[in-house]
Amino acid sequence: MRPGLLALALVVLAAVVGVGLLLLGSPRPEHGARRVQIGAETVENGSPSPVPSAVTPAELAEGALEALAPSTPGEGQPDARGATGTIRGRVVGAPAELRNMLEVVATPVDAGRAQSVTRCDPEGCFSFEGLEADQTYDLRVVVAGRPSFGRPRAEPRLTTPGPREVELAWMPERALIFQVADARTGLAVTDFEVRLGRTFLRPLLDEGGRIRGHFPQGRVRWVAWAEGEEREPFDLVVSARGYRELRVGALLAPLRADFELGRLVLEPAPRLVVRVVDGATEAPVAGAQVGLAHAVDAARRRDGQAFDPCSGRTDQEGRVTLSRFPGEEALLMVRHADYADLDRALVLTLAEEQRETVALERR
Repeated sequence: MRPGLLALALVVLAAVVGVGLLLLGSPRPEHGARRVQIGAETVENGSPSPVPSAVTPAELAEGALEALAPSTPGEGQPDARGATGTIRGRVVGAPAELRNMLEVVATPVDAGRAQSVTRCDPEGCFSFEGLEADQTYDLRVVVAGRPSFGRPRAEPRLTTPGPREVELAWMPERALIFQVADARTGLAVTDFEVRLGRTFLRPLLDEGGRIRGHFPQGRVRWVAWAEGEEREPFDLVVSARGYRELRVGALLAPLRADFELGRLVLEPAPRLVVRVVDGATEAPVAGAQVGLAHAVDAARRRDGQAFDPCSGRTDQEGRVTLSRFPGEEALLMVRHADYADLDRALVLTLAEEQRETVALERR
């Protein structure tokens, strides 16, 4: 112990002992007696026993410092938290098959406070115990174990703990619906990718978690989209090989209904149609990876981006359609696990559509 702290402790202890000696001279009622531990001995209030002389100054100083140290809740002092309360309620209108999968999240309005989560019973009822009585909570309903987990499935509700039961109105799943077609022919475009968002555009995924690229009849129905619950504008992007990218901005979804955009049309872009065949049999080669590397501007390949209009795989007929940049030189690259790699230099014509056939040799 440092000398300065030891001196301070001795001064405090001397004052305490002085007051204690004065009090020892006065008789105390028996029911008010209490025992005080000093060093290795015990002194009982109301007893004329003096402080034992065997206690060293260092021990007295340490005892004084321990007495001055603040104690924590659970060491003789009550918890500093305020009164607690309860929020009880139920989710109204939820499908019966989802009720026992519903979770209610209570988020304190004050920043920096932890959330509370509880699971609903089969009737959709829920209860929160031990909440701060004077705190306001934002309640939301989510479906546990679903891709839409974390998105609110009931109308927002602010409430405070109390005796009244809270009802949270279930919001049915809503969808973003539209169809994609060729601007010139009016025919449906079936192979494309869809993304939406604000700063970050996220793609529409299939059930396996892969980016979806085929839509029968060009029809899109996107459920579990977070932008539908957020009252802020977002962008929609449709990308297809052989077409100019379509971006629809500043969309604002309705609150309680599907968001139907109708028919979206894509303007054709200069394209390259490649047919890949077996060099020996001339049979179509499906699943071949075909790409264009432009010599004038390699950055147009959009390497590292989610969608590359200048790259794709052949279908069952061995065909793939790519976007291209007329008047440039390019390198056509074809790859397949069963065939030798093929690289061919091309001059991209000024025509709207250019067709090429390439034959691959087996390894």
